[in-house]
Amino acid sequence: LQTVASADHEVFDGLVPTQVWRVDTITKGTNKLLTENVAPGRYRLFVGLYDPVTLERLPIVNDHSGENAAIIPGIVIQ
Repeated sequence: LQTVASADHEVFDGLVPTQVWRVDTITKGTNKLLTENVAPGRYRLFVGLYDPVTLERLPIVNDHSGENAAIIPGIVIQ
C-alpha cells in the first residue's frame, strides 16, 4: 500500500468539533487533495479520524483497512 496524496486537518477548521456531531446524522465536508504528481488511474481513498490529544486513530467497527479507516473505492484520476 503506497500513499500518493494526503490531507490532515481539523474538520471544518475546528469550528464544528466531533463532540457536537449527532448520532445517525451525515456530516459533510469538502477537502482537496493535491494530485498534480499522481499518475492517472483508479485509486482508493482511506478516510479516518483521530484523537487530537493522543493523535491515535479512532477505531472503526469491522475495519478492513488495517489502519482504522473507511475505504472509498473507485476514485479515478485522469
